[in-house]
Amino acid sequence: MKRRRFLQLAAASAAGVVIRPASAQEVFMTIGDRKLGPGDALRVQSGERILFHFRHAGKDEDVFLHLPGHRFTVVALDGNPVPTRAAVNVLSLTAGERIDAVVEMNAPGNWLLGSLDDETRARGLGIAIDYQNQNGPPRWHPPAAVDWHYARFSAAGRSIPEPDQTIEMLFENQWIIDGRPTPDINGLKLPPGRRYRLRMMNATVRPCTVHLTRHFELTRVNQIPVSGIFKDTVRLDRYNIVEADLAH
Repeated sequence: MKRRRFLQLAAASAAGVVIRPASAQEVFMTIGDRKLGPGDALRVQSGERILFHFRHAGKDEDVFLHLPGHRFTVVALDGNPVPTRAAVNVLSLTAGERIDAVVEMNAPGNWLLGSLDDETRARGLGIAIDYQNQNGPPRWHPPAAVDWHYARFSAAGRSIPEPDQTIEMLFENQWIIDGRPTPDINGLKLPPGRRYRLRMMNATVRPCTVHLTRHFELTRVNQIPVSGIFKDTVRLDRYNIVEADLAH
C-alpha cells in the first residue's frame, strides 16, 4: 500500500472530492492562525510526487504559499476538479478555501514551504521539506513573481449560458444588493428554476472573502472571463469585481 502522511487529519473530510493521481504520496495540511501543519519536517525522496491538500481554516487573513525550486500543479479547487490543470509558483488561499496540488520532487535539498510574508513565515506559517540524504537547515528564497490567478485553470473554449437575471452586489463594509443595503447575503431569496449571475464588487481598500453554502461557477474574475471553475469560496480583491453563476 502506498504510504500516506496525514499532517492534519481534520482536513481530510473538508474536500467534497478527493483527487488521487497515481503514485503520489498524499499530504493534508491545514492553515490555522499563522500556522501550517504541526511544524515537523516532511521527508521526501527525489523523483517522488506529492499530492498536497491545503485548507485555510484560519481567520480572514489571506495566505500566499511558495516552495522554492518547485511548482504546484493545481488539480482541484474547493474539492472540484479544475478543467485545466496548470503549474504555478505561488498558491493563494483566502479563509475557507481549499486547494489540491501535485508537486514533483525534483530539486534535492532541504527547503521551506511557507508564506511569502517574512513576518508571518517567522511566526510559524511554514514547514520544512527535507529530501532523503540531504543535510542542513531548510532554505528559503522568494519567487520571481506571484503568478496566481483563477483564469489559469479556466476551461478553453467553453461558453457560459446567459443568465436569466444578474444581481449586482456592492460591498462597502456591508452588502448593497441592487441598490438596497442588505446586512446578510444569506437572506437573499432566489426563486428556483432560473440561472442567476452574481456581480460582486468590492469598493473597499481591503480584499474580502465570499462564501456560499453551495457551489457557484466563476464567469469573470478581475475583468478576465473564466469558465468551468466551480467553487464555494472566492477572494474578492479590493476595488475589483468577481462574477459567478448560480443554477437555482
